[in-house]
Amino acid sequence: MEEKIQKLHSLFQNCTTKEATYSKIIELGRLLPPLADIYKTPFYQVPGCQSIVHLHAYKEKDNIYFEGSSNSLISAGLLYILILIYNGKPLKEILILQPKLLNDLKIYSSLSMNRANGLSQIILKIKQKSLELI
Repeated sequence: MEEKIQKLHSLFQNCTTKEATYSKIIELGRLLPPLADIYKTPFYQVPGCQSIVHLHAYKEKDNIYFEGSSNSLISAGLLYILILIYNGKPLKEILILQPKLLNDLKIYSSLSMNRANGLSQIILKIKQKSLELI
């Protein structure tokens, strides 16, 4: 199992309730590195999120990297998790990767319908931004 995935499993292994999962997501939101203001524009904004989420993608060699921000800790935590999953992967892998891990860790089931929709929108934007780089 990939080291990043093992890290997520270990972070969420003791989250036995929705509240504990939610708290862990918020905790991860505090770890999201700041995004340069140049990327906090409508062009980088993820539509369909309950809060304001910005996502920037860039390519180094054959791999794609992401950075982002949110005005909400829960969205920032979700973004942190997705960046951990998708960061540094080649385009083909990003496009076919379905983050089943989010179900395994009970992240989707811990979210409100609006937040779960926002999470799906971030995943879609990750794939769109990746395609823009080819």
